[in-house]
Amino acid sequence: MKRFISILLTLILVLSMTATAFAADYTVVKGDTLNKIAQKYDTTWRELSKLNNIASPYTIYPGQKIKLPGDAKTTVEDEYVNWTLPKSVYELLNKVNLTEAFTKEEVAVYNSQLYASYLYDLAKYPDPEEFTDQGNPKGKVVSGTMEDSEFYPGTSRIYKLYIPAQYDASKPANFVLIYDGQNYKDDAYPKYFNVFDNMIAAGELEPTIVLLLAHGTPGPGQPILGYNEGEVNRSYEYDSISDWNARFITEEVMPTLLKDYNISKDPADNMVMGCSSSGIAAFETAWYKTDVFGKVYMSSPTFVDIRFGNVWPSAIRMSDKKDIKIFTICGIHDLDNVFGSWLAGNYDVGLALEYKGYDYRYYNTEGGHGSAYSALLPDALRWLYNDVECDAENIELQTFPELIKGN
Repeated sequence: MKRFISILLTLILVLSMTATAFAADYTVVKGDTLNKIAQKYDTTWRELSKLNNIASPYTIYPGQKIKLPGDAKTTVEDEYVNWTLPKSVYELLNKVNLTEAFTKEEVAVYNSQLYASYLYDLAKYPDPEEFTDQGNPKGKVVSGTMEDSEFYPGTSRIYKLYIPAQYDASKPANFVLIYDGQNYKDDAYPKYFNVFDNMIAAGELEPTIVLLLAHGTPGPGQPILGYNEGEVNRSYEYDSISDWNARFITEEVMPTLLKDYNISKDPADNMVMGCSSSGIAAFETAWYKTDVFGKVYMSSPTFVDIRFGNVWPSAIRMSDKKDIKIFTICGIHDLDNVFGSWLAGNYDVGLALEYKGYDYRYYNTEGGHGSAYSALLPDALRWLYNDVECDAENIELQTFPELIKGN
C-alpha cells in the first residue's frame, strides 16, 4: 500500500510538472506591472487581474507566475500562489475527506478534553486586571460584515474594528490583527478592547487599532472531527501552507477596512495573533508579509500534519532569517492525535527558531489546547512591544540551546 501511494504521488508530481512546462504563463520580473504585462501580450490589466484573482491594489512581485488569456480556467484552490510544497501534493490532499479522520468515539474524547481544558483554564488562568474596565478613555468599535471576497469568492466574514480614543489621524497608529474574530461575541469582545484601553492609557502601548476578523463562511468545513462540513472556510484560510491568506489580508482586507485610518508602515509596530489553526495562520501572515507585520503572538499553533503544517521546522531552517519577533505558548496537555502532537510540533518550531537566531519566547502552560491564550495577552504585548519579560504564574519558559547542544 505504501509503495502504491508513493508511486501515485510521484506520478501526480510528474504530471503536474509536465503540465506546468507547457502552460502559457509569464514570470514577473522587477519593475513589472499588470498594465505593462497586458500591453506586451495584447490584453488588458483587468483581464489579467480577473484571470489570476489579483485584487486591488493589484500588487505583483518578482517570480510570480501570471497566467495569460487562453489558459484553462482556474479556481481559488488552484491559485494558492506561493507554494511551500509542490502544488500536486495540495491537490491530492484536497481530495481527501479529512473530516473522516476521527471515529465518533474519538470525537467525544476530543470534545471532553477541550471542555476539561477550558474549565482548567478558568481556574488556573483567570483574566488579569487589564481585562476590566478601569475607567480609562474607551475606544470606538465598528462592527460589520465583508459580504464577499476576491480571494475567497462566495464567502463572507464578520469583523469588529477598534479605534482607540487617543487615535490621531496625523500620526501613524500601531495595528493588531486578531484571527478567529467569530469567537469574540458581544459579551466577550469588550474585555479584549479593555486591554488596549488600559495599556494605551498607561503608556505601555502607543495608540493601536485592532481588527477582530472572522474566517469566511461557507466553506468545506473543519479539517477534523467531522463537524461544520460545508459551513466554514476556516481550514482553507488558516491551515493551507501558502501566502494566499497573507495576501488576502494585505491586498483585500486592509485596503478595504483600514482605508480611512493612518496605519504605521513600520512592521515593528504591527502584530498578528491567533490560536490553533489561526495561530499558524498568524505565523504565516508575518512570514510572508514581513513588510507589514513584524510581531506574532500565537497559542497552540497547528504545526502538525493538517494541510502540511508540519513542514515549518524545515522551512524555517532552510530559509533566510526573517525580521519577526514571536511569542508562543502551548499546553503541556495539548492535543495529540492522528495529525500529530501539538507540543512536539511547537518544540520543533522552537528549535528551528533558535537555530536561526530569531527573537522569540516560547512558554509551556499547564493546560491543554489554547491554554491561557487570553490570560497572557497583556504579557505578550509587553514583551513584543517593550521587551518586558513575562512573569505570569503557572507557565514555564522553554529554552532550546541546551537541547541543540545535546546537554
